[in-house]
Amino acid sequence: MLCHAESPAAVAALVEAVRFSFRGGLRGAGGHVSAASIWGVSPAEYLELADPWPLNPDGELLIGLKIENRRALDRAEETTRASGSSAPAGRRASRFSRGRPGTPSERRSTRAYGSSTPLTRKPPCGA
Repeated sequence: MLCHAESPAAVAALVEAVRFSFRGGLRGAGGHVSAASIWGVSPAEYLELADPWPLNPDGELLIGLKIENRRALDRAEETTRASGSSAPAGRRASRFSRGRPGTPSERRSTRAYGSSTPLTRKPPCGA
């Protein structure tokens, strides 16, 4: 989960950090054996599954984005389009970024966000 996801570059940095080096990421080898036992799969299976979906159709990691402040909201369409990730809007945190802490009313939050619909694309598998 990337909180305050403000740019496609921030999403790209997270994706690079969670992907193994043989897939173009920064994640090294070593911890996959113990992680595989936690997942209940072989180390070889873990190396295939522990990769972000939808970049890897067989991947079981989901990269979540939280659109939580005004800067993130201003670039939300660009940021979510670049990553294909799920992006719930963080209304309370957004109020803080606009200098208005406190519990937001639904009416004011909806006006600020334009809608209460998550900024996501439907997954191709229909899940």
